[in-house]
Amino acid sequence: MNTTFENFIPQNSILRKYIYYFYIDNCNNTDYYKKYSFYPHIYTTLSFYNGSALKIKEGNYHIKQEYSSSILKMLTRQHSIQTVEQSGKVDKIGIVFQPLGLNHFLADTYISVAKHEKQLFQPSNDGLWELNMKNIFSVTGSEERIKLLEKFLLSIYKIKEYNRLYSVLVDLSDVENNQTILQIALKNAMSHRKLNRDFMNELGFTPEMYRMIARFRYAVNQKIIHNNQSNLTEIAHESGYLDQSYMIKTFKKLTGLAPRAFFESGTHLGITDTFWKIDKMLNGE
Repeated sequence: MNTTFENFIPQNSILRKYIYYFYIDNCNNTDYYKKYSFYPHIYTTLSFYNGSALKIKEGNYHIKQEYSSSILKMLTRQHSIQTVEQSGKVDKIGIVFQPLGLNHFLADTYISVAKHEKQLFQPSNDGLWELNMKNIFSVTGSEERIKLLEKFLLSIYKIKEYNRLYSVLVDLSDVENNQTILQIALKNAMSHRKLNRDFMNELGFTPEMYRMIARFRYAVNQKIIHNNQSNLTEIAHESGYLDQSYMIKTFKKLTGLAPRAFFESGTHLGITDTFWKIDKMLNGE
């Protein structure tokens, strides 16, 4: 059986500002089944499935191989644990956008297409996305697919001004920045109320939640990407937590698990920070 999971960093310098990475998930076995969960993140992901249909099963998204002339397009914000089931052949392309990144490739407002944590991706120019994704899936080579995808994204790229919001994101992502949300808002010439409103409209969650998830992800990356061998107390300190107990509390709130159990339960895929809990996999490698 041939299964692949590949990460690709954007080659174009403009796209690298807004897109963290692309990935291709592929399996050519009709008996394949995988159930996996992924954890909160500050990113927004677009997932495209070729020859698949969506079914809701016990509250989870079940992506099943099923002949279809259209491309299944999903948009996900990762503010809580999300569980997905895949069965049958899998031919999937994902785009993982930096915070505010997707906004630069939309003809619509962000919140109009991302009202929920997960939904079908149905932009007003859906036909354009559909046509281009069909063309991309018609190519078999992974690198060639990504080249075509980059070309399409550049053709719909729009410059949008988010200077103050980007400045706020830098402050909230800085694990050494202990300013309150109000202090950060005032520093960037915004009221707390306006900051909350702009975050909900352009990112889909609050500044407080963004900071919590950003610090959680910083700690996760220390372990899975940078292979930090420090103990949890040291990682807690390096990640901006007051102490280890506060980090444990945050991990439990976001994942339901204490840090040690969390790291033991997940699998690091690819070269980026994809960290999934594989709940069940049949006929897989």
